[in-house]
Amino acid sequence: MMETLQMIWNNLNSENVFLTNIVGIPSIVIEAFISMLIFTTILNLTVNRKQKFLYILVVGVFGIISSLFVVKPFNTFLNVAVFLLSNIFILKSSVFKSILSLIIPFITAALLESVIAKIYFSVFEIDYLVGSNIPIHRFFGTLIVYFCMFLIYLLLKYLKINFGKLQITDKKRKFLVIFNAILGIIIIGLQLYVTYFYSAVLPFHIVLLSLVGLLIYVLTSLYTIFTISKLEITSTDLEEAKLYNKTLEILQDNTRAFRHDFSNIIQGMMGYIDKNDMEGLRKY
Repeated sequence: MMETLQMIWNNLNSENVFLTNIVGIPSIVIEAFISMLIFTTILNLTVNRKQKFLYILVVGVFGIISSLFVVKPFNTFLNVAVFLLSNIFILKSSVFKSILSLIIPFITAALLESVIAKIYFSVFEIDYLVGSNIPIHRFFGTLIVYFCMFLIYLLLKYLKINFGKLQITDKKRKFLVIFNAILGIIIIGLQLYVTYFYSAVLPFHIVLLSLVGLLIYVLTSLYTIFTISKLEITSTDLEEAKLYNKTLEILQDNTRAFRHDFSNIIQGMMGYIDKNDMEGLRKY
């Protein structure tokens, strides 16, 4: 019995890529669930239980398949495609909000994982790349990341931070924003991928500086998107105000014309009444 337990422990505590992927299967489902909580809260998306269950099922199953059978970094691009399609067809989100729902949790998880994993493996004095393939350390490191993400979700929900009114109606602006977002996702993914492989040889402050630069880029991009959306909403409100004012002007002109005609009718009636011409008034 003890030998069996010792053998299991040795397998969990030694470098094993396949076993790491097996142990990481539950974390894929957890990531899908927590990511959904974060972006539905920030973007103020209304989804029912059936949509949530179906979304977690689809994203989780494809995530498990890609992690076991698709090599890196192609599995990441596959997960991104499944993520976007699930947002559009299952959660009924717009393409614009679907891209934002990808960027926000993706960057949050990537930054947290890079920083926490670096600290975690430094504490246990394990090489970053080696530790990432040790099942027990990979499991607990990922668990800490998702716990931090869940705390971020609770904070967002408590502070009621959301961008429910986010919209861009102009086709040209929407295309540019979506194109920049997709390009940004690819660049950020490649940068994080490079950081992941070279973090073992790079000093921690260099890795941290790179991640901070990515974070600033993401925050700046999001601020630009929200500013454009706010301008779109303001422009829409101004157009509606113009249409309302135009309608008031038409009503005022019609009222003036009616008042003029009504005044002429009353004057004509008064003329018949002054002459006591009831027959003429009746015909009039």
